[in-house]
This record gives sequence, structure tokens and C-alpha cells, in this order.
Amino acid sequence: MCCVQDLKSKEFSLSLALVLYALAGANAFVSESFIPNLISASAVLGVLGAISLISKQKLGLGDVLILSALVLFRGFTSGVFIFNTALVLCLVLCIVRLTVSKKKKSTETAFVPFLSIGFVMSFI
Repeated sequence: MCCVQDLKSKEFSLSLALVLYALAGANAFVSESFIPNLISASAVLGVLGAISLISKQKLGLGDVLILSALVLFRGFTSGVFIFNTALVLCLVLCIVRLTVSKKKKSTETAFVPFLSIGFVMSFI
């Protein structure tokens, strides 16, 4: 649902992201790696949240919250894979979009769908 909302309006409901974060926390609590995943998710939230604030929301805080929830769910190494996969896929789409269409370079791109693709690919 976050992907659809992000694609339509470049925003999504904070309550939906918090529900995702709560589900990821519950899953991590049941697993054996709760503390390391919680520390990793907190670090991702802190570092990327600071980068988001410094860059004036070029990477939205919602994207950071979703990525932090995914790190809490899957762990740090999978989180790095998810983020890198999302960046590469987003880069490819943006290059194709800029070369095919005559849109401005400052066009915003929804990032949560790419995070979702990276999340699914992390299970493979």
C-alpha cells in the first residue's frame, strides 16, 4: 500500500509506515536477532535521517522509515542489499526516463517501490 501511495502522490501515510515498523519489530522480537536488528535499524534511521534532513528531503523521511523497518525485519546485511538494489534500479529508471522523455532533470521519483523490489530480491 505504501508503494501505491508513493507512486500516486510521492507521499504515504505515516500511520501505515508505523504499522509496518511495528510488524517488523514484532517479527524481529520473535526471532533470535532482535537486539542486533534493532541496533542496525536505529543506525539506519539515524544516519539516513540526518542525511535526509541535511539534503532538504532529497531522500524523504518516509523512505528512511520504510528502509529502517526493512532492516529491522531482515537485518543489516540484507538492508544494505535492499538499499543498493533500490538505488541501482532507480538509477536505471531515471536514466531511461531522462533519455526517452523531455522532462526536467528535477523530476521526483518514488523510491518505496524500488525498496520493495530490493526487499523481495533479498529473499532470493
